Amino acid sequence: MSRRPSVETGVRSNGSGSGSGGGRAAENGERTPLLFDDEAADHDLDQDDRASLLSSGGRDPQKRRPSLPALKKLDPYPGDGLGARTANAMVRARDQLVETLCCSPVQRWIDRHRNRDEELNIYSLASLAIVMSYFSIGVALELLYTPIAYYLIDDLGAESGVYTVWVILVTLPWSFKAAYGFLSDCVPIRGLKRKPYMLIGWGVHILSNSALAIMGTPGEDAVVILSFLSACGYLLSDVMTDAIVVEKTQRESMSNMGNIQASGYIARYFGSAIGAVGGAVLYNKDTWGWGLTISELFWINALVPLVLVMPLMPFLLEDKKPREKGVLKRHSDELWTLVQKTAVWRPMIFVYLYNALMLPNGAWTNYLVETLDFSDWDIGVVNICSQICAWLGLVIYKKWMGDVSWPSLYWYTTFLTFVVTIAQLLLILGISASWGIPDLLFASGDEALSEVILALQFLPLTRMYAVMCPTGSEGTSYALLTTVSNVAYAVAYAIGDLLTDLGGSWSTSNATLLAGDMSGMWRLTLLTSCVAVTPMFLVWLLPRNKKEQQELQKSSANNRLGGQIFLVVVGLSILFTIIEAIVELIEA
Repeated sequence: MSRRPSVETGVRSNGSGSGSGGGRAAENGERTPLLFDDEAADHDLDQDDRASLLSSGGRDPQKRRPSLPALKKLDPYPGDGLGARTANAMVRARDQLVETLCCSPVQRWIDRHRNRDEELNIYSLASLAIVMSYFSIGVALELLYTPIAYYLIDDLGAESGVYTVWVILVTLPWSFKAAYGFLSDCVPIRGLKRKPYMLIGWGVHILSNSALAIMGTPGEDAVVILSFLSACGYLLSDVMTDAIVVEKTQRESMSNMGNIQASGYIARYFGSAIGAVGGAVLYNKDTWGWGLTISELFWINALVPLVLVMPLMPFLLEDKKPREKGVLKRHSDELWTLVQKTAVWRPMIFVYLYNALMLPNGAWTNYLVETLDFSDWDIGVVNICSQICAWLGLVIYKKWMGDVSWPSLYWYTTFLTFVVTIAQLLLILGISASWGIPDLLFASGDEALSEVILALQFLPLTRMYAVMCPTGSEGTSYALLTTVSNVAYAVAYAIGDLLTDLGGSWSTSNATLLAGDMSGMWRLTLLTSCVAVTPMFLVWLLPRNKKEQQELQKSSANNRLGGQIFLVVVGLSILFTIIEAIVELIEA
């Protein structure tokens, strides 16, 4: 792939008479006597000035930046009158300011990180904002999850339906990721597709949490509405961060492809682990007698991206894109071409079915609370273990399992998932307790192993998505592909919720669990464990690795019907999640 042009700064940074830069006047074809107008400098300088410049620098004037004294003959306003002298002095002062800014330590530091090698190093200053953005997203996802449940139910005395509304609204924006990507691809701001929207997203998140913090003890409506806005904000930033990473991934060598993604998601999962620990430990005053208020936790949630992401945004490099006509139609055509590719819709069928049939046991949390009498702290411990182990799963894959073929990886992890979920029967039937294993330890270990397995499956999919994305539409295409997994899981969640409403011998109601009747619980656990294995008969639809996926992308094999089915299924699934959310809100 050809090298991308450097970030346009409005001035030339290398003294070359050609290439990008030159400012707005250069774009309009006007000759403006700027400091870096080398062609004008060469034309207007006389032989004495030329000789002076050559002696001072030893280079041809066309290859070096002339000093300001030598630019006196470039004055745009002729004459010795007061007006001309004043205008020319203003021009020279402007040029001096530009030269000062261009040679400032900050600019030199940014220029030093402008080459491709440094840009592809995710821990360099030019890319560090990506790592911090992923980390902040992880914190935002988990920090307030447990404290808000405590706050709404225990402190405000809210009905359980209010908490249900909160969960629905903070998860609903995940269905809009494709819309966020399409917006950034089609409506760049000042020529930039990612950075402005990334700033807007974090700005909305920071302002929403700051407003909640200033309220001190916000009411139910404020928590629900502002949390929804906060989720919209950090998910907008998440989509932009993903798009930037995909652009960088596509410039990696074959041997290193996916390393940037892996590093970014490891940072995100680490942030989730830190957030889960912080939320469970810092907001536990009733149990431990010390801790932070909900207002102080809102401040922390706002300050994390403000301190870690915002100061690094000026150093994040992004190429400016020229204005395009018909960009909406072009991106729509590119997406339609993308989903028709056999190399895209075939593996995505497997991804959708695999996630849609990974049915959750909707009664599991109720079982832990009602039957095993788990406290809020116990539930927090289970969540902490799961987040830490999910992060470890990503590290394990990046370090030691990157070369394992994707179908083989799915066979191994699906088998382990089946074993782990079936092992829940030991807890449900009381066998683990008879072996002397504490319930909290068994439940935490079970949840932790499940998260490790999911993390091992996660990174290969993100690498596959990155290879699929067409250049120029990374935001829309990557968000669309990841939305497939999100809406498929939403469908699985809805099916799991329906299964918990079964009566008779399948009943898992709170009354049944409190009565000690586990017949419905073990049946539901066995059913969800067996159903999760069924999609494996389509695992052959997956490519073996990223190299094979790239080769398939070059193929001209298309299928119009396959693309139509793909879009209809995704569209109906998104519509389903929205309708379900509305119904849940009405019922709550």
